[in-house]
Amino acid sequence: MESSPYGINKRKDNYIALAMTHIVRLAELLQCEPLKNFINPDEWFNERDEIKKILVRHLITNTAAYWLAILEKADVWFAPVLDYYTLVKEEGY
Repeated sequence: MESSPYGINKRKDNYIALAMTHIVRLAELLQCEPLKNFINPDEWFNERDEIKKILVRHLITNTAAYWLAILEKADVWFAPVLDYYTLVKEEGY
């Protein structure tokens, strides 16, 4: 199962939403050693709270733009979290 929600996480400067990601692959992309302990996909949904805690501690160490660049290249499901005023300025709006 790869659809566990991994939440909306604060970075140094902003927030990103992250979901539907293979945890072992995510651990490698983000260079997050604690995530490498979650090797059984059948347990990811049940372990989502612990996974979220690890992501919170790890992702706060850099900016949203830094993490988004890594995730975008790897075609990982993510999105920056925008406030209303930023959203209405987006091309897709």
